[in-house]
Amino acid sequence: MSQYCFDYKDRIRRTKALMQKFGLDFIIITNIQNLYWLSGTAQYGVLLLSEKEKPTLFVRRNYFKAQEETYLENLVELEKTSQIKEFILKLKNSLDDLTIGMELDSLPASFFLYYK
Repeated sequence: MSQYCFDYKDRIRRTKALMQKFGLDFIIITNIQNLYWLSGTAQYGVLLLSEKEKPTLFVRRNYFKAQEETYLENLVELEKTSQIKEFILKLKNSLDDLTIGMELDSLPASFFLYYK
């Protein structure tokens, strides 16, 4: 049986190149298909990308399954969504003047309003 090999690291690299092109400091990925496409796991959570930091996957459910499936090194068990904001604040000390991208084509309005 042949096994498919996906180059997730190249996908992250290309996504970061787009971030740089559009002047984004961070991008928040919540769509399950995009999470899988970039991380190799479809566990419910949030992927946070920044141009300079390693990708961080915040996993809400099935943390241990996500550990088995993803190649990513930075995994955080997500207990509350505010952890993402706290994580960004540790990196940048302030949310002022940050440009954060989101998948607006598939993001529920309630999520957008919360993150805003």
